[in-house]
Amino acid sequence: ANKLKDELLRARAAEKQAKEKLLDFLGRNAYSNSVAASPIQSVTSLYSSPLSPQMHSDLLALEREPSPAPDLNLNINLNSYDLLAHGDVDQLSLEIEKERVDYLEKSKHLQNQLRELRSEIAVLKVGEKQSELDQLHDEQVKLGENKYSTLRKSKSGSTKSRVAFFEEL
Repeated sequence: ANKLKDELLRARAAEKQAKEKLLDFLGRNAYSNSVAASPIQSVTSLYSSPLSPQMHSDLLALEREPSPAPDLNLNINLNSYDLLAHGDVDQLSLEIEKERVDYLEKSKHLQNQLRELRSEIAVLKVGEKQSELDQLHDEQVKLGENKYSTLRKSKSGSTKSRVAFFEEL
């Protein structure tokens, strides 16, 4: 897992550098004398997890490499910039697709949890709205007592027992 994180971080740094080179090449960024933070630092600041020692040394080496000043001549051939190898693009595409699938799975899982919580809350809301008589009715239904069983009980036995039964109710 750490290896994949390191590779992903490295790929993102390379992608960011490639985008910056392309923007510089096309002249969309105005060159100013102000010194901006290095792209490596901006990428590493996005992640809270510490880098492995190997990745840290690789990033330091990338920072030490002199970056060329932006070339404002637009007549340079695009083939002179080797932004990403074809294999790297395929690997990045696979990683992006994997992240998208993971995101969709997590999203679906969270939607299911939300649906379950909503149903539990709905049951609790119904429980709060019930009166004592509603609760008594539910208990009698659970015990298997309904109006027919009550009438059957009242008809069985003597008159005295029937009167006592109705008084008990």
